[in-house]
Amino acid sequence: MDFIEEQYKLPEFWAPVLINNDYSGLTDTEQDELDNFLATINFDDVWFTDDTEESFYERFHDAPGVLACLCRTYTFALNNNDK
Repeated sequence: MDFIEEQYKLPEFWAPVLINNDYSGLTDTEQDELDNFLATINFDDVWFTDDTEESFYERFHDAPGVLACLCRTYTFALNNNDK
């Protein structure tokens, strides 16, 4: 498989899920928003690889349906065969 790295500005409160697969801190709505985002990047062939340690306020980010919030930049390895 051939992979490429892509970066996304996403909510900071998604970090526990993206880094540790820990959904315990999310509401049902937040979990739905995260699942919708992951579906847009073909989550079956995506691996989280890195994130920025500092958060920043972002009015417009890569999480559809999520209001302005503190974000971090997350890096994912995506299957290049699907692009």
